[in-house]
Amino acid sequence: MRDEDFILSLTKDLEAKDPLVSSQKALLLWMLVTFAVLVSGLLMVKIRPDVNQMLETLSFNFELFSALSVGILAAGTALHLRIPGAKAPQKVLGFAVSIWMASLLFHSYSMHVTEPFSLKLALHCMASIVGLSALPGLVLYLLIRRGATTEPKQTLAIVGVAMTAAAAAFLPLSCGNDTALHLVIGHGGPAFIFGGLFWFIGPSLLRW
Repeated sequence: MRDEDFILSLTKDLEAKDPLVSSQKALLLWMLVTFAVLVSGLLMVKIRPDVNQMLETLSFNFELFSALSVGILAAGTALHLRIPGAKAPQKVLGFAVSIWMASLLFHSYSMHVTEPFSLKLALHCMASIVGLSALPGLVLYLLIRRGATTEPKQTLAIVGVAMTAAAAAFLPLSCGNDTALHLVIGHGGPAFIFGGLFWFIGPSLLRW
């Protein structure tokens, strides 16, 4: 008997004890939860007074779209990495993050912002992103725990990018500061901070 036939004879009657939800369904679930959480969070804070005017601005919409694209792409990649042996499209992710960072600078310079940079305001926005992204991050982590990733560091790092980028896509609707340093540090910074932090703790949180 060939090895393949022998393995098949042993496994043909086996059924998954805890079936793995498809990556597409898991991503849709995460997007719905994230949207609900972020919209609820925005309703509890003050929306910037010029939001209607900003939504008619190309650079502002480009900023929102870029951040949201990074969040969805990163979440989909993290869910794909649940499968043992799966690899992340690192170049695609890197390119998407680069476009997002460029969109922040493009928006700031398009608005001809002259107000000085405030570290206090940047830290406030970073804290807001952490608060808004906590539940979406937890949901994504629990969905990934149902798999068996062979890249725990990379997977959890991408979770950090996904949750913070998604929150950063909604924060500009509330934050009225459009200075370049503020956007890069206060809005984009958490993705790098949590991506790096989760890289180091990935092996301890994604054991299987």
